[in-house]
Amino acid sequence: MSGIDQIRRTTGGSYRRLCLWQELPYSSLMRWRHRRLQGAPVVCPRGPTRLPVSVETLWNRIRSLRHGRRRTFGAPAVYSAFRNQLARRHVRSLVRAVRQELNRQEKAEQRRVDWRTAGVIWSMDELECRDLGEKPVFWLQVQDLGSRYKFGPFVERTRTSAEIAEILRGLFRTYGPPLFFKRDNAGNLNGAEVNAVLDEFLVIPLNSPTYYPPYNGSIEEAQREFQAALASRQAADPGVASHLLLTTEVIGNELNHRPRPCLDGQCSCIRFFTGREGQAKYNRAERKEVYHEILAIVEDMLACIGEANERTAQAVWRRAVETWMQAHGLIRIHEPNECHPVFSKKWSH
Repeated sequence: MSGIDQIRRTTGGSYRRLCLWQELPYSSLMRWRHRRLQGAPVVCPRGPTRLPVSVETLWNRIRSLRHGRRRTFGAPAVYSAFRNQLARRHVRSLVRAVRQELNRQEKAEQRRVDWRTAGVIWSMDELECRDLGEKPVFWLQVQDLGSRYKFGPFVERTRTSAEIAEILRGLFRTYGPPLFFKRDNAGNLNGAEVNAVLDEFLVIPLNSPTYYPPYNGSIEEAQREFQAALASRQAADPGVASHLLLTTEVIGNELNHRPRPCLDGQCSCIRFFTGREGQAKYNRAERKEVYHEILAIVEDMLACIGEANERTAQAVWRRAVETWMQAHGLIRIHEPNECHPVFSKKWSH
């Protein structure tokens, strides 16, 4: 504004003539000069003065709408409810941002992994149940992903890292250790005792991303399947808690002998005990070589990313393990045609 005033004093021209020279609306110039003289901000958002808005209320309202791929149904009603607090363009921007985020999450959850080899990749998860007595019951589910064969559940009133480590040691000695072991980030599943057993048998750990259950979807589905079977028996026999150990063993046996479409109609028991040729070839020397190959992939990825925090490093490790699995035919990944910018297609095949 001071520049315009200086030009006017120098040239002696009027504000209207200066506006014609600068192709500037005269009304806008006068409005800005008035605001400046009043000590108010020169440029303000368009529209009337808005009232304060409850961000949480607005956010929950937008998330509750029915969002499609390109349109959101019910957005005009949101603007009507907040018209005294937000401009229409702001509501539109928020609705678009929420829709894009929900679509991104939906695409991520469409990612599917086919586990193609029995005995090589195991997974475990722990579930707590509070309706089977005065004290909570914990059951640990351990499953071979290639065959869906369940070694558990192992039911106890408490479950420490040391107890889980002994369970795994017994399973590894009986059935042979897998090459990879998937788990979530629970403290007792990642304790020093559990890690020591994995190191002892040269089993490579693969942790799920924090707060992202779909990554461990197969074992999560196994837990839901077990819960449904247990609930059915509990409805028929309210006293099932008195013989819970026997009941869980019977359920596990039934689930292992259920024909499954994902196994071409075979049951998990037959697929596990007849299809473990891949597990046998990974002796200690082979396991060490696999580990170093994965480390080399990690180094290549980190060289492209640069400095990485802990979360990024964990994501890189997961992608490197998946890359190795896919390259050696252990898994097949089906995911939407959307590549994360951090990881180029160099590591996608």
